[in-house]
Amino acid sequence: GITLDLSQPDGQAILRRLAAQADLVIEAYAPGTLARWGLDYDALARQRPQLVMTSLTPFGQTGPYAQYAADDLTLLALGGFVIMMGYPDSMPTQAAGEQAYAMGNMFAAVGSMLAIVGAQAGGEGQHVDIAIQECVTMALENAAQFYDLEKQIGRAHV
Repeated sequence: GITLDLSQPDGQAILRRLAAQADLVIEAYAPGTLARWGLDYDALARQRPQLVMTSLTPFGQTGPYAQYAADDLTLLALGGFVIMMGYPDSMPTQAAGEQAYAMGNMFAAVGSMLAIVGAQAGGEGQHVDIAIQECVTMALENAAQFYDLEKQIGRAHV
């Protein structure tokens, strides 16, 4: 293991050397932070075109909320998941644990693996941009059908 202070030139130089040999770099800095240090995907991929970089942030690298910070409950609420938590005769509740982060991590892992397989199959690397709020929204994929069939909002009892 190694600890780097990427705000310092020495840490930046070490990351560049490591990324030049890596298949995957995972980062969770606020959008634009790595670019200010010259460590964004475009800069690192110039050294290694097969590199995959996965960015995991609350709202992704672009868009109106990209620079906003958020905690797990905020991401669950903005993703629409909180309305499904609790009991029908009570207010929504927070899911146990860090569920939004778990969803984001799952999508980041799968997206990273797919991008690595593509790069290893002779393609180029890519920047995988994971917005945790969007991952939470994906958990609602059958909520509309449930409402259509049952005429009620589906709830997971916590």
